[in-house]
Amino acid sequence: MKSSATSIPERVELFGLCALAVILPNLESPKFFALALFAGGAFFAWLSRKPLEWKKPDALEWLLLAVWGISLASTVANWPFPSGMKGLRGQTLMLLLFWIMYRRQHNFAQMRWFLYALIAGVVIGLPWGFWEWQTGIRSEFEFHSAGVVTQSSIYLAVSVVVMVGLLLDNVSGFSPKVRVAVSLCLLLSLAGLTLMGSRGAILGVLLTVLSLAPLLLRHRKFWMAAAASLLMMVLVAVGVLVATDSYNLERRITHLSSNVGRNGLKLDEQSQNDLFRLDHWKVGYAQATQGNNWLLGIGPLNFISVKVDELRFSSPLVTYPSVWQKPHHAHNLFLTKWAEEGLLGLLAFLLFLGWIMKDLILHRPRSGKLSWSWVAALGALVVPVVAGSFNSSFANEFAWLSMLLMGHTMGLLRQNRLSNPPFPV
Repeated sequence: MKSSATSIPERVELFGLCALAVILPNLESPKFFALALFAGGAFFAWLSRKPLEWKKPDALEWLLLAVWGISLASTVANWPFPSGMKGLRGQTLMLLLFWIMYRRQHNFAQMRWFLYALIAGVVIGLPWGFWEWQTGIRSEFEFHSAGVVTQSSIYLAVSVVVMVGLLLDNVSGFSPKVRVAVSLCLLLSLAGLTLMGSRGAILGVLLTVLSLAPLLLRHRKFWMAAAASLLMMVLVAVGVLVATDSYNLERRITHLSSNVGRNGLKLDEQSQNDLFRLDHWKVGYAQATQGNNWLLGIGPLNFISVKVDELRFSSPLVTYPSVWQKPHHAHNLFLTKWAEEGLLGLLAFLLFLGWIMKDLILHRPRSGKLSWSWVAALGALVVPVVAGSFNSSFANEFAWLSMLLMGHTMGLLRQNRLSNPPFPV
């Protein structure tokens, strides 16, 4: 199998990309080394082109610059603050990953290696995380280096959608052996997602799959696979409850159904988790609407500096200060963005997500042709938005993965608009 990376810089770039995919959920510091190889290889590969090409930014790239510029302005307007440059640095790296994937337009031979590396990282990370959980090193089942359980579950959920896209792909020519291997990895990942017990991540996967349903109404294999996957997750959950005495396992499974009542979904007023989340939503909204700088917020990654006692609430907080004293984020990606980067930051973020969704809808698969890249980008958008609406801000490893996947697909769509005839995405 050839990678189609012929020059030394291109090989370094591909190696850095694949290394990043393997490392992201498993190791913290080496991911920056992999990112440096990826970005450095991409830069020198571009620099080595003869003649050297320089293209003006298109509309999406101007939007990326606007998103970054607002983060910079928010940082400057609030300087100094506790997190310092961390928020701006994180935003810069995420946008850089998206832009490199968007501009470099990696071919399928290269992206195939990236897919295998991504799946390998998950397959390595799940047993490692499970062992750390069961031996007491960690209190929750999560990847070694993909954030807390809610963030790890989002990373895993996005990876699950990528595997689903690979299995549904009918234009790229994946071999039967590859599909069998990915099917086994998907079953392992679904079991892991169930045991992580994050309702938001599972809901994100379900909504992504449901959004594929109109495109695959007559695709019998899709419905069979969806039913089998759902059955497998139910069997894992029931098996844990019936066949094990592990408190940790049972606690995560019962957590999945804690918001289901006789009349559907509900807020569990007895659940400290739900009250904790609701209080943080109140804090995020209050800070965003009552803060002094409503245009630029309090600074990227500076939610921890919110002075809760100085905010006004329509009803008193239940879990503050008995359970928590300092908020780290609003447990909602939009409220967090609004509070930290103000109305400008929120509008730019919404415009960016809306742009991605608009392009995915306009270039939805037709004539029965479905590519893994389109499905992956859909999952990279939907899963973090759905899950992040209940817990995590858009940051850390799962955001890096999402930006890689969305950047690649947006790059394909851009190339598709310029090519004649167009090729399937």
